[in-house]
Amino acid sequence: MGNSYWPLTSGALDLENGHGTPAGDLGIWRRDHELIPERFRQAPAGTVLSFVVDDVDAVYAEAQRRQLSVVAEPRNLFYGQRQLLLTDPNGALVDVSTPVGMSGEFAATLVQDGQTIRQQHS
Repeated sequence: MGNSYWPLTSGALDLENGHGTPAGDLGIWRRDHELIPERFRQAPAGTVLSFVVDDVDAVYAEAQRRQLSVVAEPRNLFYGQRQLLLTDPNGALVDVSTPVGMSGEFAATLVQDGQTIRQQHS
């Protein structure tokens, strides 16, 4: 059956606990894999996997090299993210983003309430 997971990087995505120690791995399994219970084998709906990376354009280049399904090429969004949208092999939406500067217009709508920064609605 080949790999039962989708290699996001070199075979797996290593998650770190912030102290340089591995905290786990993330594997995305094919929904028809024998270890996936029957009731979880339908196409996902309303699921978004989000990852923040240092260089979304490098991820995009790798996605193109691997001929992955690109929903939207990298673009700067008003709230301060450069975002790439892909799909995983099961059809779930994958959001890969890199922080960038937010638009001045959006920044002007932010207010601080104590320790919380929120968007002011008119």
